[in-house]
Amino acid sequence: MEQLQKALLEQPDENIILRYIGASYKRLGKFEQSLATNKKALSLDPESISTVNEVIQNLILSHKIDEAFKQVKIYLKKFPNSANLQSLLARLYFEYDGDVDNYLKIHNSLFIKSKDIDPLYFRLQVNNENIEELSKTLEQLKTGDDPVNDAFVDAQLSELFNLTGDEEKSQHYAAKALEVLNNNSLNKNTLAYNPLAKQRYGFKMYLSCLANDQVSYKNTKEKFQSIKDSENNMRVYYGFIYASALAECGETDKAWEIMKNIPGQTFARISEWTLALDPLYQHYFSEIPEYQAMVKRLKQEKLKKESVK
Repeated sequence: MEQLQKALLEQPDENIILRYIGASYKRLGKFEQSLATNKKALSLDPESISTVNEVIQNLILSHKIDEAFKQVKIYLKKFPNSANLQSLLARLYFEYDGDVDNYLKIHNSLFIKSKDIDPLYFRLQVNNENIEELSKTLEQLKTGDDPVNDAFVDAQLSELFNLTGDEEKSQHYAAKALEVLNNNSLNKNTLAYNPLAKQRYGFKMYLSCLANDQVSYKNTKEKFQSIKDSENNMRVYYGFIYASALAECGETDKAWEIMKNIPGQTFARISEWTLALDPLYQHYFSEIPEYQAMVKRLKQEKLKKESVK
């Protein structure tokens, strides 16, 4: 950061330096500074969609949700074909308004255009009647030349079959994904220094539970817990993926104690509405009284908000 600040003194209108500084502030959790820096960068290059995305994300991370809604709609008029901005708007509708209909409407359009979609899009639609159709659609997203990408598709398929109660197919797809990740392990010599290591082990831990592979779960959990947390912007994710694995392995009460505290934390990528509306969390936590009370409160707050519009 110090070197970037020195470079900025020499070139105060250098857009790239400003964006690097903004990104550094964001990683440090200094969202107001990141927002101000990115706004300055945007004033120098008003056509930079990537900088617009950073501005919107910083507004969200700063909990300025109304302003984030306002700005993303303004910029979508200027950049109507921006998939990133459309995804951000869909996220705002879902995570902060509890609006599933607008989320699905936006992602229906995005899927038709790009086939690059949020896994939540499929989870919100899955049921016993359409699971085969959705699974065929997901299978078509596999490229065949990127095993890790295809493994993530298999992980999504495992989740969908899990939600419909088909444990055999769920375990089949999870085992396929797990095998790929095991064969594409990070270099053992760099595990302690690689920021992706803990993230990868966390995901493998979750997949092990979906695959009902308790040996893999135990071994991967030990590796996950042995690696120190890296940058603070990843710590919330580590808690999230750990809680997801615990929930899938049946330790739902312990998982809920972790998961319920994630919304509102710095760098959190989920909200209370996410927990309330995502079928995955309904599947895990719907029997827990505290979860039920949260869902009831959110619905009451939404009705009250809509009544004063």
